[in-house]
Amino acid sequence: VIIELNSTFRNLKGQAWYLDDGILIGNTTELSQSLNWLSSRLKLINLKINISKCEFWSPFLSNCDTSLFPQDITISTKGLNVLGAPISRDPCFIQNFFKKKCQAVESLISLLKNLKNPQLETHLLRSCVGIPKVTYNLRTISPSLIFNELLSLDEMINLYLEDICGSVI
Repeated sequence: VIIELNSTFRNLKGQAWYLDDGILIGNTTELSQSLNWLSSRLKLINLKINISKCEFWSPFLSNCDTSLFPQDITISTKGLNVLGAPISRDPCFIQNFFKKKCQAVESLISLLKNLKNPQLETHLLRSCVGIPKVTYNLRTISPSLIFNELLSLDEMINLYLEDICGSVI
């Protein structure tokens, strides 16, 4: 289906697929037509697009005719999340995205303290408590946009590690 989509809509600027997540890049008309085509093509093989999970975003949203898309599609005004990375021209969107990740880490760290097992706490902190997601975001977000959040996160993790170790790091 994807190969057929590519050959049918040659004016799409790009497309990327990971399992059941897809990204289509192009002008509004081309995106609308390809979405309709994809939906009808998938019905032939008993699959369907969950339109309520679809998002449309453009850095030039004011110039786009969003009426071409189904009512249930989410029209993002600030940006969107693609495979765990924020995509936007709005620094506040990116900062808020990362801030939520940091808040989740902080919340989980407060729960880890209840374990009272330093080895287990350290292992869970390193591999499960959102640190891998934060590390991924450090590769996908310009550090200059999230500098303050990084400082807060660093301080929080240092204080927690000092608590685990029982000494100043």
